[in-house]
Amino acid sequence: MSADTIPLPSEEIQFSAITPPPFLRRDEVKIYFPFLDEKVLGYLATQERGPRYAHIGRYCIYETAEVIRWIREQMKAPGSGRPVPPARKEGGTEGKLRVGRPTRAQARRKKRQEAQPVDR
Repeated sequence: MSADTIPLPSEEIQFSAITPPPFLRRDEVKIYFPFLDEKVLGYLATQERGPRYAHIGRYCIYETAEVIRWIREQMKAPGSGRPVPPARKEGGTEGKLRVGRPTRAQARRKKRQEAQPVDR
């Protein structure tokens, strides 16, 4: 079978486009945007990071265009992910400042240094 005869997925499957209404309640957003859960939107609202919404009675209402705008705003350019953390140095916590009581190894080292005569 050659590559010319393999049908593309867009030719095989016909997607029905569901047009969402202009305004959605928080629990309805998941119907049209399955990756946005009601609890996630609630959490984002408390952090003031999610799409804009309005309280009408006991419901939080989102404008569909605002949800789409917020999703597009969240998209990142390819390769602009999280920075790679630097590689760890060998030797564990030797070079790091430590608060509190010294470790056993540090105490032994200090005793050895104090026991050695000072050369003048």
